This record gives sequence, structure tokens and C-alpha cells, in this order.
Amino acid sequence: MKRSPHSPANALAAVIGHPIAHSLSPEIFGFIAKETGLPLDYRKLDVAPNRLRETVRVFREQPLFIGWNVTIPHKAAIAKLVDRRSAAADLLGAVNVVRFDAGALLGDNTDVAGVEMTFERHAIDVRREKAIVYGAGGAAAAVGYALGKRRAAEVAIVNRTPARARRLAARLAKAFPHTRFTVDPGGTDDAILYVNTTPLGMSGFAQKSLLPKEARRGAWAFDVVYRPENTPFLQQARRQGLRPVGGLEMLIGQALGTYDLWFPTRRLSRPRRAALFSSLRRYLRSRL
Repeated sequence: MKRSPHSPANALAAVIGHPIAHSLSPEIFGFIAKETGLPLDYRKLDVAPNRLRETVRVFREQPLFIGWNVTIPHKAAIAKLVDRRSAAADLLGAVNVVRFDAGALLGDNTDVAGVEMTFERHAIDVRREKAIVYGAGGAAAAVGYALGKRRAAEVAIVNRTPARARRLAARLAKAFPHTRFTVDPGGTDDAILYVNTTPLGMSGFAQKSLLPKEARRGAWAFDVVYRPENTPFLQQARRQGLRPVGGLEMLIGQALGTYDLWFPTRRLSRPRRAALFSSLRRYLRSRL
């Protein structure tokens, strides 16, 4: 007898990737389940790339899961295997969360939700303003999407491989024609927001900052890296009088975006959501 993925008594979810041992998702969703009273059984599934298609097929036919989080290296591959994608996932070409719905797979990208929640929590208003984004990978695409959606005037994408930055800029410009996407930042002292989406500063990578010395005082400096929480990018931002925002907030925003997708009938009130955000941040800080 098949288990229904929609029964609140037996909601089963997982994170899939390869390798998967490092993932914090089980701890994050275990904490959310405890705080909200949600009976959620959350697991890790180590799925090698050559097993992804078969794994998707099996769980289409045996719908045990309400959904999956998707991590490296499957985000692009699974985007081609789902039945429907959100506008963000479609543009980014990457899916990091899947919802199973009566045998159909719905793909979304909560990187965008994480960026948007970060902007909202700090009242970062980019409308008609300039932003500079360092990096041209998936996180940069999510940041660019959020900036275009909020009608930034200009977004400069700076990457060590200019061709990759140009491809991303062209893709975003097509979706958001009211925002100028470029690979040439011009002056770097007139932006209201500087975003690091590269792994620089992350544990195991070079401990250096891409923030320009002439960055505008009082502007926002957002680093998507969350481990360590206080990165070289953020340290430099404080020294130069910018307002730092760490990647832990984006990580939590991604998790809450997943919650919304999987449990649309159990929406959290604004005060409850804010309280959960704060308690989850305290918990993760104790674990990182």
C-alpha cells in the first residue's frame, strides 16, 4: 500500500545530492518541524549522477515523498526532469526544491526566495539604484533575478570569466528589460549594494574579499557565504562603513521558501514567521 505524501501524519521529505553527508538540511527542517509542530520525517538521499533519472522515475511511481531539496550536483539536471518549473527556476536553469503533486514534479528555486527575504528583512531598496554582483554562478543568477524583479536601475556582474558573466547578463536582461545588466561596473563607488556570490571567504577557500576599497560608505554589503558567518568581505565592509549582511539569512530564507512550497495550507503568520526566523538563526549559529 502506498503512503500518501500529503497526509500531515506522515509527511516525508529529503535532500538529495552527491555527496550529501555535509548537508545541514536535516537539522534545519528538524528544527522547523519541532518549532511548528509539523510531523515531518526528513532524510538524506545520496544519489549519484548516473542514478538520478532512475531515482526520479521510482519515486514518481511510488509517491512516498512530499518533496525534495536538491543540492550539488543535481540542480541543473533535475530541472530537465520535472514536469513544471517556476519562472525563477526556468530562467536560472536550476531547481533546488521539488514538490511531488499527484505523481507530477513541480520544480522551484528558493535561492531567489532567500535573497528576497534578506532584502525584505533589512529593507534594502534597490529600485532605480545600482548593484554590483561578484560571481556568475547560480547564486549570482538568483541575486540578479531578485534585483531585476525589484526594478534595480543597473546590475553589474563581475566575474573572472567575462564570457560567463555576459551570458548571465543577457539572460537576465531578456527577462527584466527595465534593468540594465552589464559586465562592466564602471565606477564602483556609486552602488547601493555589493554582493559576493563567489566561494571566496568560505571555509576551505581563499580568505580574501572582492569588495572594492572605494565602495560607497553606507551601502549594503551582502555575502551569500554563511560558513564562516563573519567573512573577509563582511569584515572589510564594516571597516569601510558599509552595512554588512551575512549569508545565514539567505540560507534560512531558502528553508522557509521550501516550507511554503511543501505546506501551502500551513502558512505562518508574519509574527510567527519572524519568531521562527530568529530562533532558527540562533540555533544555526550554535551549530556552525
